[in-house]
Amino acid sequence: MTTPLADILSGASLDSRPLRERADRLGHDLSRPHVAFVGQLDVATESRRSLSYQRALAQVAELAAEYLPRPLVAMHKGAVVALWPLDSVRATSAGPADGKEQIGLVASSVRRAMASVPDAEGATVAVSGTEQRTFQQAYRTARGALNVALRTGRSDTTVTPDDLGVAGLLLQLNDARQLIAFADRTLAEVRQHDLRRSSHLLQTLRVFLDSGLSKTEAAQRLNVHPNTVSQRLRRIEVLAGLDLSAPTTIVEVGAALMLLDVAEGGQPT
Repeated sequence: MTTPLADILSGASLDSRPLRERADRLGHDLSRPHVAFVGQLDVATESRRSLSYQRALAQVAELAAEYLPRPLVAMHKGAVVALWPLDSVRATSAGPADGKEQIGLVASSVRRAMASVPDAEGATVAVSGTEQRTFQQAYRTARGALNVALRTGRSDTTVTPDDLGVAGLLLQLNDARQLIAFADRTLAEVRQHDLRRSSHLLQTLRVFLDSGLSKTEAAQRLNVHPNTVSQRLRRIEVLAGLDLSAPTTIVEVGAALMLLDVAEGGQPT
């Protein structure tokens, strides 16, 4: 049987009587506004990843059990996800009165709980904020914030949309198709090439930009020969009709990649 959280994030109607009754039996109140936390582990031993996540989930569930109303906690699409009632957050008023600070304190507690398990080298937890109108929107915002943070080198910390600048603002949008449409004005052919041929052009482009436009450093990060990076970049220029030596093109490409990061926020990293 799926958990109430999995059903909710899969689009189940909150008006469903069986869903509400099942949630009530577990101590959850779906009528209250919630904030979403999404966490990912850094594990020391890849073969123990599954066990580490099971332990991390148990730690977060134990933490959640101390709060009323009871938060929903489960694994979802490869991450630890918690829907935390705002009333539960505000009930911890031993901390500061500011709501965002209180949410940050709870998020830090979730991150420490995850990072405490054996084989964990750290944990990154992203927070949705309180502006989303539905559980699905809150989850998508937190998942997108996690993906953007990890892709830009932020790990073993807590992250909110406010920490991500323009990307954080874009995460508030409800229609990812609009973001992909804007990105595709620049990178449609490259994105489709990767999808058709399982190539790594977009990944190479991201790493090239993150490496300060150094092909040598990008090659080291990708564990390929510098000539391979050069060949991929030339292929990108041909497919997209771009000149990657032009500063304006680099800005345009960087913006398009950020839009794709945000649009893909609901997908596992």
